Amino acid sequence: MLLQILTYTHHLTTMLFGIFLSAFFLGVKQNKKNVCILLSGAAVSGLFFLICNTVFGSLFTEAVYPIFVHLPLFLLLVFYYRFRWLPSIISIMTAYLCCQFSNWAGIFALSLSGLDWIYYLVRIIVTVAVFAFLSRYLCQTTALLFAKSDRELYILGAMPFVYYVFDYSTTKYSMLLYSGNKVVVEFLAFAMCISYVIFLFVYFQEYELKNRAEQYGQQYAVELPALGDRAGPQQRTPHEDPAARHAPSSCRHPDFYL
Repeated sequence: MLLQILTYTHHLTTMLFGIFLSAFFLGVKQNKKNVCILLSGAAVSGLFFLICNTVFGSLFTEAVYPIFVHLPLFLLLVFYYRFRWLPSIISIMTAYLCCQFSNWAGIFALSLSGLDWIYYLVRIIVTVAVFAFLSRYLCQTTALLFAKSDRELYILGAMPFVYYVFDYSTTKYSMLLYSGNKVVVEFLAFAMCISYVIFLFVYFQEYELKNRAEQYGQQYAVELPALGDRAGPQQRTPHEDPAARHAPSSCRHPDFYL
């Protein structure tokens, strides 16, 4: 009985963790209205989860989890909150990646105790603690990052995307990760290395472009007043020149200089 309660509590906290954190990462305000909206979406997704888990079992439910949780959340972020599709996807995958905090802690506790209820209890506690920390200290930063251009977002979202695809393909849709195949086990580290190298390359290019833009801006700000001072006397008209304005009319006539 205790194990069953902890199991469903774990699934509930994990789902709420992903839904709320995905929205807060994008900059959704953490107020009562948005909490109610996100809770409503979570209630619908939770209902589908219970039905699938009861009728088809946990393995099938985990396999179709993106359909009745991630997809509705994506539609909510894009069509209701009006976020762009790319940062919405990256935010969902980043929140999914953050579930690894509780996943690793739970596996570590299970390896020490050998008790399933310890595994779920630790996961629940770590999930709540990580959510409290990230929602308070990280979401403002991610909201600024996810507002950047698509080119930069492709780099920022590379690692969450690779992990999302890797985790579902090797642990949900198959058991390749636990097969002992070294190619599969080392693939995630390989993908992390590639993502990091690409990030450094693109970041350096963006940094260079930013520095050049700042240098041009500073140079323009210095040269503009000087250009204005040199162009000022040449643009004076006879009406603006005091000497020409008080000269005799015959001196101002073009034939006077002939």
